[in-house]
Amino acid sequence: MKLAEGLYNLLIHLGLPVVAVLTLAGYRGRQPWCTLGRKFHLPNSEILDPPVRFWLHGASVGEMVMVERTRNWLLELGIKEEEILISSQTNTGLEKTQHSRKFILPHDYPWLLGPVSRRAEASWLLIMETELWPNFYRYNSGRVVIMNGKVKKENFWKYRLIKPLVKATLDHCRRVMARSQADAERFRQLSPELKVEAPGSFKWLSLTEEPPELPDGSNFTTKKKTLVAGSTWPGEEDKALTLARRFDLNLYLVPRHLKRLRDVEKFLNKNGLNWCRWSEGKKEYNGDVVLVDKMGVLAGIYGYADLAFVGGSWDEQVGGHNLLEPVQWTKPVLTGPYLQNVETTAETLEKTGLLFRAVEEKDWENMAEKALSKSTDQIEASVQKLQAKARRIETDYRQLIKELIDQ
Repeated sequence: MKLAEGLYNLLIHLGLPVVAVLTLAGYRGRQPWCTLGRKFHLPNSEILDPPVRFWLHGASVGEMVMVERTRNWLLELGIKEEEILISSQTNTGLEKTQHSRKFILPHDYPWLLGPVSRRAEASWLLIMETELWPNFYRYNSGRVVIMNGKVKKENFWKYRLIKPLVKATLDHCRRVMARSQADAERFRQLSPELKVEAPGSFKWLSLTEEPPELPDGSNFTTKKKTLVAGSTWPGEEDKALTLARRFDLNLYLVPRHLKRLRDVEKFLNKNGLNWCRWSEGKKEYNGDVVLVDKMGVLAGIYGYADLAFVGGSWDEQVGGHNLLEPVQWTKPVLTGPYLQNVETTAETLEKTGLLFRAVEEKDWENMAEKALSKSTDQIEASVQKLQAKARRIETDYRQLIKELIDQ
């Protein structure tokens, strides 16, 4: 154990009471003591004891989508279901997989991660994106592969502040597959000896799939074009309404959080709009706005759009959301200026003419007009180029999996 790792373990043990309190405070379910137990308890022996060739870990829902894709590749390449182990940090993450050998990853204490890792004895530990847990890596040293690794530009200075610990942790990695060349270079600066490649972002692979089915709910029957405003934050419904009025568009509003529905309803009533809820299931709706009041349907609702406004992009603290869901439907994407959470994807979409970013308020309507004037043939040609890029990325990741199986 290196000095930095020893100091880390000293600090996390001194902070153990705080960690326990934060675990309880962060749980929003009905059985907080049960969740506290799962974060401080070893999984059942039937989950860990059979031989494990591949241990796949994803922090939460987004990462677990990558876990499921990787699991499917492994099964296609001949790995047996019982040879795969899956872990996540959250209950909602685990719900994304039907795999039977799955568990909540305990906190990063040696007396938890040590026994778990020794009992699993995984040939490979594949971690989706970048979770740097020093003990998790140390007890799986030489077997860790980071998939879709990222080190955000705005967070890089934080890693540099604790570089000895970060380097000690990354030194346990066999390989990093970074989402971009910029991320790969930051990894190299943190650990110069690290083997790093940059095949591209795992998230582009959604473009190799068919889009989800159109969900069943209230739908417009008018012939007007349609704007879908997805994952909206406070203030962004007003911007969407401005466009709907300016260009005479049907409008679907999909707030990022359902707890905001009442506020959005007040906003719609204040503006004298004829609106209905998605859950009402009106099949011949001729009003102004459909307010989507159900989680998990946004990716499908983008299929109704002529223009998709991706929210969180007018809030500097948020920095944008998934830009590829509407692209999967071959739709142009409109955003505000703040896209730091999806910057690499945004830059690629801008270069291919699929993303229209309003840098300032005065650009908003102009960028929407440009997006709406884009022809279907132009959009389809741009999407086809991105699909080719996605297939190349998929080939690189599948090749990595084959190499790991053969070793």
